[in-house]
Amino acid sequence: MTGPERKRAFGYLYGAAHLGKSLTWYFSELLFAYFLTEFCGLRALTMGQVLAASFVFSALVDPLVGKALGRLAQSVETASRLQAFGAMVSGASLLIFSATGLMPGSIRFGYALTAICAFRLAYAFYDVPQNAILSLAIATHRVRMNLSAIRTAGSGLATLVVALTAANLIGSAPGLGASRFLGVSLVFAVLGGISAIALGALASGPGPPIPTTAMVLDDDDLASAPSRFWSFLAILGATAAVAGAFSIFTRLEPYFTSAVLADRSTRMAVLALMALGGASSQPLWTGLSRRHSVGAAFTASAVTAVIGAVAFIVGVGRNTGIIAFGGFLFSAGHSGLGMLLWSLFADVVAKGRQSRHIPNAGFAFSILTSTIKLASAASILVVSWILTGIDYHSVKVAASWSLLTPMAAGPLIGAAVCLLIAERLFAKDGRHQPSDASNRPWARHI
Repeated sequence: MTGPERKRAFGYLYGAAHLGKSLTWYFSELLFAYFLTEFCGLRALTMGQVLAASFVFSALVDPLVGKALGRLAQSVETASRLQAFGAMVSGASLLIFSATGLMPGSIRFGYALTAICAFRLAYAFYDVPQNAILSLAIATHRVRMNLSAIRTAGSGLATLVVALTAANLIGSAPGLGASRFLGVSLVFAVLGGISAIALGALASGPGPPIPTTAMVLDDDDLASAPSRFWSFLAILGATAAVAGAFSIFTRLEPYFTSAVLADRSTRMAVLALMALGGASSQPLWTGLSRRHSVGAAFTASAVTAVIGAVAFIVGVGRNTGIIAFGGFLFSAGHSGLGMLLWSLFADVVAKGRQSRHIPNAGFAFSILTSTIKLASAASILVVSWILTGIDYHSVKVAASWSLLTPMAAGPLIGAAVCLLIAERLFAKDGRHQPSDASNRPWARHI
């Protein structure tokens, strides 16, 4: 296999490996809360405490794992092998957690809390090395954005698979739902393990090495990358808004569809279109960022997500097609924000690695994932508080402003924060220009 062929194959396999990892992540994001309340019998507030505690635990663990693994993951080859190991450990822990619904009721709370913390710990060994690959492979912004787009398309396809799975799980009787949940977890764990092992085998196999930031240096691209310190903070703030405020919509969506969209085919169509929005929109955002600017693509993504959320709400009680189209737009905008933020963060890390201010890419990305998980902890507590105050099983309540108000408010707040941060993050040509912050001693480690 020649160098270009190997690089192209690596890009596609990286996307496949990210799809495998995303099956687990989106399964947890979309259905863990629903699983604990509807299949395991936990009260909404208890569910919120279990998931929030696990996110906080994970946020504390990620930097430790990132610092330890980052010393080992200094190349694409070693990072790929580490993420293959993490995939197997994470898959096993997912199965342990997914057995919660089969445990005796008296021990479910303790079992769920212990098992999900074990899952969060194991997932860090999967997540950190694979994220580090994004800044270890290739040093140009353009190619990193391509890799980020492939990665996000993989996430979108994973979302589609999880959405179709959710459509069939939602509404199941508790016992049957618990068994099905465990079966789906087994399938996702196997797929994640196979894709991760395949990526590790290609990266470590015979042939020319995968180009890395240590081997390729494009001064023009690095010079135009965001200034390290302020962009680092701005990206963390925007990521927190996306992971926290925007996810209120996605966490409440299963409860809405379970009560309001009783017909399985309708539920499947709505969830599938939501997932397709994220999977199919990546060429739009990458093309917009190249023809205009990254800032323009970022702003358009935020506005699209808000329009989608509002359309989703407006369609309730009027037209299921409007609900589905709104979900499509929300997912498209949401995934665009995620792709652009990850690409920009990889730029910051790659520039820091070239100047030797960031020797450990794994640790840098673990700070980003910790931010996501702390925001997710806050989000799940808000969701559990909302669910505790309403009868979300009632069609009338689920289709009322009791549930729809927070579903609309989350994206509106998240988009407002993102657009305010964009004023700092993006300037000329869609990038925040370098400032003297990177020359200050206290900023040199960013």
